[in-house]
Amino acid sequence: MSFIRDIKQKPQNQAMVQSIVDYARRTNTETCIEGIENKEVSDYIEQFGSTWQQGYYYSKPVPIDRFEEVLREKSTEKE
Repeated sequence: MSFIRDIKQKPQNQAMVQSIVDYARRTNTETCIEGIENKEVSDYIEQFGSTWQQGYYYSKPVPIDRFEEVLREKSTEKE
C-alpha cells in the first residue's frame, strides 16, 4: 500500500505519513519517503520533515554498472 499516492487528497494518508515521520524523529531515526513521482508531491512531502525522498521524480531504477554515472549527472544538475 502506498501512502504517498493521492496523499494530497487523502487525510488518512497524510496522518499516517506524519505519524511515521514523527515517531522516527522521536526515536532519532532517519526516514526516507518513497514513491515521489513529481515535483508537486516532492514539495508537498517536505512539510512532513522526512530526512530523505526517493522515487521516479529523482531517477528511474538504473543498473548497478550505471549507478555512479547517474549519480554524477544528478549531482551536476543541482549545481
